[in-house]
Amino acid sequence: MLVKVKRVYTPSLTPHVFEIFQIIWQDLTNLSHVYTQLFVDRDGEGKLVDSDGLAYTLDALIIEAVDFMSSMLKAKAVRSELTKQTQQSGTEQHATPWLQQLLQVMMLYSRIPGEEEAMWQLDANIYLSETTSQTANYTPRTACSELVTQTLMEWLNRSITHALIYFSANSLSSPDIAWKERESLLYLLNQVLKESQQVDGPLDAETITHALQQISPHINDKNPFVKGSAHLALSSLLCVAPDDEYADVSRQSLSLALKAFTEDESSIVNACGLIAVTTYLEVLSRSICLPEQTNIISAIGEYLNQHDLQDELEDSDDIKSALIQILRDAMLLDTSNIEQSPALDYFFNLASDGAGNFMIGDLLVETFELVVQSVADRGRNAYIKLCEKTIPSLTGAFHVGAMNPESRLSELGAELTSKLAEFGSDPLPAGFISALMPPLQLILMESTDGDVVRPATTAVSHMLNKGASQFLAWNHDGKSSVEISLTIVDRLISAPEIDETAAEEVGHLATSLVEKCGAEVLGTYLADLIRALAIRLGTAERIQFIQSLCMVFASLSIKAASDVVNFLADISINGVSALHVVLTKWLENSVHFAGFEDIRQNAMALSKIYALHDGRVNAISVKGDLVVVDDGRIKTRSRARLNPDTYTQISAPLKMLKILVDELKNAAFSGFTYSGAARAAAEALEEDEDGDSLASNDGDGNDEWEDLGTTGDGSLDLGSTKVRDMLMGLTNDSNVTGTGERTGDDQTTDYLIDWFKEQGSKDSFSELFAQLKPEEQQDLQRLVA
Repeated sequence: MLVKVKRVYTPSLTPHVFEIFQIIWQDLTNLSHVYTQLFVDRDGEGKLVDSDGLAYTLDALIIEAVDFMSSMLKAKAVRSELTKQTQQSGTEQHATPWLQQLLQVMMLYSRIPGEEEAMWQLDANIYLSETTSQTANYTPRTACSELVTQTLMEWLNRSITHALIYFSANSLSSPDIAWKERESLLYLLNQVLKESQQVDGPLDAETITHALQQISPHINDKNPFVKGSAHLALSSLLCVAPDDEYADVSRQSLSLALKAFTEDESSIVNACGLIAVTTYLEVLSRSICLPEQTNIISAIGEYLNQHDLQDELEDSDDIKSALIQILRDAMLLDTSNIEQSPALDYFFNLASDGAGNFMIGDLLVETFELVVQSVADRGRNAYIKLCEKTIPSLTGAFHVGAMNPESRLSELGAELTSKLAEFGSDPLPAGFISALMPPLQLILMESTDGDVVRPATTAVSHMLNKGASQFLAWNHDGKSSVEISLTIVDRLISAPEIDETAAEEVGHLATSLVEKCGAEVLGTYLADLIRALAIRLGTAERIQFIQSLCMVFASLSIKAASDVVNFLADISINGVSALHVVLTKWLENSVHFAGFEDIRQNAMALSKIYALHDGRVNAISVKGDLVVVDDGRIKTRSRARLNPDTYTQISAPLKMLKILVDELKNAAFSGFTYSGAARAAAEALEEDEDGDSLASNDGDGNDEWEDLGTTGDGSLDLGSTKVRDMLMGLTNDSNVTGTGERTGDDQTTDYLIDWFKEQGSKDSFSELFAQLKPEEQQDLQRLVA
């Protein structure tokens, strides 16, 4: 039975869009006086809701109106009409009446409400987070800022910057303007200049000169909010000014910001000076900032002496983060005398307080890593002096952390120790191991917290790699370093209280132990270690933990694949050969391995095992390709549980070939730079493979890049191997440059090409090659042709 549905006519609003826009604008203008009386001149409480959770205070209406105007400004009809009015202004488009009137309304609603004024004076950290947009608090002030910096800038580009400077010139010079109007204009100007820096690049000299004339006089304003906003706006302005033309102004402004940071009586001005210094150090040239290095570090020390981190600044995370950023950038200006500077003392002072905060902790580790790298690049003597300066503080952190686990100092100490060892000279300075190994040993033998165990494991691994001779000579409580290390590994892989997340770095430690000690030192312990790792791998579930354990076998296989196969074949795990257990887990999870170094070693190890043509390996059957069953129905979670994915069963050698073909293809498609055979393979695959090429030529010699690894809706396909490789390019890998290029991998790619050529000449290869999927066969033929 058909039901006739009556269509209800809905009139279109399109012809009336501009009229509606004008009405909202007029309402905002009329309401500004009421808003001023309730919220600006008085401390009226905003964001109130009734029993139904509905807002009923005026500020909520203002936010909705400003957001609606922002949406309407994107409408074609509105933009068309306003553009006509703008064109009538000729070359003075920034002075167009409608634009100046709109900025007037935005200025009125960007004023600091009385309620927030009182709160910010009590807590400068809240003011800082609001001003730098590091908060989710959405107010009329924030809404106005977004309308100007996003909607108007997206449409008018640099004209909005000129318009705001023009508006400020006509408003700030008036003697009758109140301080809240002056502050709101400086606030909006700061937001626009920050956005301009990210989008449009440097401003022209004339614009900068006019902006300086509007901002500079307010650096000495009596009101702390105006003074602070002036410092922020000035720092944002100089970010978009050419260094060579405004070097003197930049030096003077940096000096003024330092004084505001340490000498001003207002905490608001202190906070703004702090952020301004951070901005200057980020964008100004080294030649401008270096002469102020000592003054900047001294200013941080003076600020720390004047404020109690655990009392006055207990909840001031934004201020603490800014202090660490300034200290980091100041130290990195020149690390030649870092061991004689009090900068590291200030760093550890901040570290002792901020260890429990995740965001600050990450910033501390990043800072320390950059400093260690910079010092290590200057040579062994410089690194030794750095160790002499930092090791006492690190051991002190471990001591405090052991007495008070809630302080999280042990975790931070392990992270910093790991970075100190990772970038250290080889061999490590005398006394390095004896000073730092005992607290790490205590953590690894007693703690169950993965956040502490993981960096501690990594630290021991780095210490073993960089200082093997010193490490092997060290002993504690009558036990050798080898025995201690094996005990640690055994606990991490077998203790029930240690989960796989905590133990995911144990494989790298075991690999370091095997590589640096060798069979001569490990003796019978080596067999016990490999057996224990094989048994644990059989029950492992998390991919990171599986990869960590597999890399031990990969490292051994690169050097002596036949010995690994023979040894595993002689071990029985619950009635099953350890060779079967290890290879099954290894091959079925290789596709999920991450990290260029691990992927490289994995490919080389599998090629070595395949080349053995061992019958015991050939007899092992593993998961192959996913069996796709398309019944036309959406696969929900419940249906997936009832009908789990199924896979074909293939031989281990065939699985190895599939993995190696995929790795070689990924290398050719990754966009990384290669030479020789690798470059030729990549170019051949780009030319021959339709629909998968990275770039297409538009006929004019310009390459137009296509989107890779995206789904139908344009979102990233995280299952794509290309996306995986690009994402891995963002990680901190020793073989990845700052542009995401994998360096030093030409040899591995050429190795795989040569390996396939060698194996392809053998009769046994043809049978397995025929079992590859057609696309895999084509890829291999093109790559190795």
